Amino acid sequence: MSPEIKDALDSGKFITCPCCDQNVKLYARRIYRSMWKWLHIIKNVGASGISGRDLAYSAYTGVSKNQWGGDYSKLVYWELVEEKDNKYYITQKGLDFLADKIEVPKYAYIYNNKVYGYSAAQVSAKECRDRFDLADVMNPANLAA
Repeated sequence: MSPEIKDALDSGKFITCPCCDQNVKLYARRIYRSMWKWLHIIKNVGASGISGRDLAYSAYTGVSKNQWGGDYSKLVYWELVEEKDNKYYITQKGLDFLADKIEVPKYAYIYNNKVYGYSAAQVSAKECRDRFDLADVMNPANLAA
């Protein structure tokens, strides 16, 4: 990655990709309550794992179709779940997080669907159980959090 692109991404600006002419940006993804709920659902399924399709459409969720969107897949950014053969499995780190044994970075910085880095600020499972603040999520200053 060129220094110019890295600087633009670090500043939170949209830039034009030199390869495909698309607008790209570094996203600060926050871990929040619905992700915490998905983590519990994946944990309760157990060692057999569960597919994204089953998470969205089955009785495992106890919610209407696609109510929480694809938040379960974002748990991979924090290594709380892993995806293998199109199924999601909770990791030991995910179990430790749910048990309030560890904290994880509050934000994962995502570029091109890959983790670019993490915030220094940490969050506990207890904090994730609280409702999220939309103004906090949308604040560009959180790129430096």
